[in-house]
Amino acid sequence: IHDLPEHHYETLKFLSAHLKTVAENSEKNKMEPRNLAIVFGPTLVRTSDDNMTHM
Repeated sequence: IHDLPEHHYETLKFLSAHLKTVAENSEKNKMEPRNLAIVFGPTLVRTSDDNMTHM
């Protein structure tokens, strides 16, 4: 994370805060941390050479 360009780091920080808010409201929106991980995990933690068809 420390090697990210500043604008990427700020975007990740903003997205993390937003997802935390979504998870805190999971009683209303049904998006528990597990569901958020299923949706956002493959996008956020893949390497640049990963092929999405192998997931």
